[in-house]
Amino acid sequence: RWQSKIIFYLKQENDHESFFYGKECAVSINILIVILSALASNISFPVAGGFRITMGIVVFIAAIHAFRIKRPVILSVITGIAVVLMRILVEYFMGSFDPVVASGHFLEVAFYMGYAIIYSATVINNNSTYPLPLVAALTLSDAGGNVIEFMLRSIAHDQAWDQTPLIAILLAAAVRAVIIVILVWILDQYVTPKFNIERSRHD
Repeated sequence: RWQSKIIFYLKQENDHESFFYGKECAVSINILIVILSALASNISFPVAGGFRITMGIVVFIAAIHAFRIKRPVILSVITGIAVVLMRILVEYFMGSFDPVVASGHFLEVAFYMGYAIIYSATVINNNSTYPLPLVAALTLSDAGGNVIEFMLRSIAHDQAWDQTPLIAILLAAAVRAVIIVILVWILDQYVTPKFNIERSRHD
C-alpha cells in the first residue's frame, strides 16, 4: 500500500545516529515539516504579476537544513502535494475555489522538487574544497525551482506569471534565502540542540 511506502520512507529519511530518540523521532520530524510547511504556505506576499513570495518553502528548507535531512527530494514531493491540498482546502472554505486555478496549483510541486534537487547538489552533496555560501546556494535553488515551475506553466499555457519579470523572481529568491538562513540560526539556537545532529560545514 502507498501509505506503507510513505511511512517506510519517512522512517528511512534520517539514520538512527542523527537523533537521540531514533526512528520514531525521525518520522515525527518529517511529518511535522510537511504539516508546518503546508500551513506556512498560506502566508504569502505579492511581488509582481501573479508571482508571490510564499513562506511554505522557507519553513521546508530551513527545517531540512537544520535537521540535516539527507534525502530531501521525496520529502519535497510529499510536502509540495500537502501545500497544494492545503491551498485548495483554504480556497474552498473561503468560497474562492476555482477548478482551473486549483489545477495550476499542482505545478508548485515541481518547484518544491526542483528546489530540493538543486539544494541537494549544491549543499548536501557538494564536496568541493570551496563550497558555495549557503545564501548563494539557497538563492540558486530557489531561482532554479521557479524556472522549472515557470517552464511547466508555459507548456501548460498557464498565464499566472506572464507579467512577472525575471528580476522579481531573482530578488524573491535572494530574500527567501536570507529568511531561511535566519530561521536556521533560530532553530540551531533553540530547537536542534535537543537533538544529536551532526554539524554541516556549510553552516
